[in-house]
Amino acid sequence: MKIVQIGGSRQGVGKTSLGCALIGALPQYRWMALKISPHGHVAGAAGLLREECSIDSDKDTSRYLAAGARRAWLAEGDVPLDFWQARSGEEGVLVVESNRRIGQGIVPCAFLAVCDGGRDTWKASFAERWSDADVLALTGGAEFAGLREERFEGEIARLGAGTWISDSLVAAVARLLESNR
Repeated sequence: MKIVQIGGSRQGVGKTSLGCALIGALPQYRWMALKISPHGHVAGAAGLLREECSIDSDKDTSRYLAAGARRAWLAEGDVPLDFWQARSGEEGVLVVESNRRIGQGIVPCAFLAVCDGGRDTWKASFAERWSDADVLALTGGAEFAGLREERFEGEIARLGAGTWISDSLVAAVARLLESNR
């Protein structure tokens, strides 16, 4: 199983929308999805993991299923090790929606960072990781104060308002998945 991680500068920036758009644009990869939420979690305690079964709710995990994911889960807190072990032999790609590093020894094939504004609106967890991204997805079609001066070695995908996918973004993700990192 390969992993595409999607992080975002703030809540509601479009992480799920981007993930759903990728699933729709690249259906040949047999997608699954995992949304990791830090909410409702006590530090150091085992995380809660729930599988989504409905495509009819407004939950993000349901949106992933409606977009074409074979399975989708919500993890609150740390993802249990047995989840990763159970998925390790599976064929396909797992979208992991989280800014945090996802587990010891677990390295995504691609890390996409989604942002829509200047650095003053960023979550601390995003500010720590955005420069590690393979692709920086700038949403809303605007330029972003503070980024131009920063050194960023990945690809930049500029997405217009209400647009969650582009040919260059799809090509970049497909290339990263095929590189077998």
